[in-house]
Amino acid sequence: INDLSDLSKDNIVEKIKAKLQEEDPDLCQEWEKSKPDNDSGSDINYIFTISRGQNSKEVKLLHLASYWNCANVAKALIENGADINAEHDNKITPLHIAAHYGHEDVVTILTGKGAIVDAKNGDGWTSLHFAVEKNHENVVNTLIGKGANVNAENDKGWAPLHLAITNGHKEIVQVLSKAEGINVDAKNSDGWTPLHLAAANGREDIVETLIEKGADVNAKDHYKWTPLTFASQKGHEVVKGALLKAQENIKALHSAVKHNNEEEVKNLLNKGVNVNAKDDDGCTPLHLAAREGCEDVVKTLIAKGANVNAEGIVDETPLHLAARGAIKM
Repeated sequence: INDLSDLSKDNIVEKIKAKLQEEDPDLCQEWEKSKPDNDSGSDINYIFTISRGQNSKEVKLLHLASYWNCANVAKALIENGADINAEHDNKITPLHIAAHYGHEDVVTILTGKGAIVDAKNGDGWTSLHFAVEKNHENVVNTLIGKGANVNAENDKGWAPLHLAITNGHKEIVQVLSKAEGINVDAKNSDGWTPLHLAAANGREDIVETLIEKGADVNAKDHYKWTPLTFASQKGHEVVKGALLKAQENIKALHSAVKHNNEEEVKNLLNKGVNVNAKDDDGCTPLHLAAREGCEDVVKTLIAKGANVNAEGIVDETPLHLAARGAIKM
């Protein structure tokens, strides 16, 4: 049906009924009987019960079109009044299905016709979670382009970036890490950041990417374990070395700030040291510069992208510290 040249919203039900009559007359008859009293046609949102062995699922036509990658059918169904955000078992929507199976054309149609991009299933998964887990890069890009929340958490606190790293999808990690608003330090229910997971899995390439994007190398989970702890416990020596180097660079930056050494601060930042890297006390270089009254260093850090609203260990931002010290920022 999907390949019919004359397929439209006006004949989609008729075409599906004709095919279903050939394949399953009884099911077709049940569907026909479901039509509303004031409607001469079958209900476009009829719930079909699909049985497979001992299992059965209740789905609508749009779910099936999304599953079978029938973009033309999906478009005609939506234009005919199909519920674009219809949910079936575990609150699965057509967009969840299309994203899970990497059906880019269907995803494009659904998002273009108003599907809720960040709708969650019963486990808190969004369409972006599904696409990321299955490594469908094009679908991931499409969803992000349609405004998908790159930091959406499922019921276990896992963001798409956590899933990409756990499954070793380096290209997806690159896409997500470049997305506007991405939180590279998001913690799941165990307190693990993406860097914890990359270190635990020995992914030097992903560890380097996250460090470049400003990931907190000193982040602690609920058991006070850092990414370095994971790398050490797992015997990932290369990753361990990368993390130790990052920590040394951070210490050097903080030391330069404390000593009001503006030239060394610039030198380290130009080498790629994270301008917002926190020390063991949760302070960024800007916290230290504001607290120590290093006005020129403050200006340098801000010019390099320092976050003036970053919270330290006592929830004080650099702005708070600057106000106390009467430093202009």
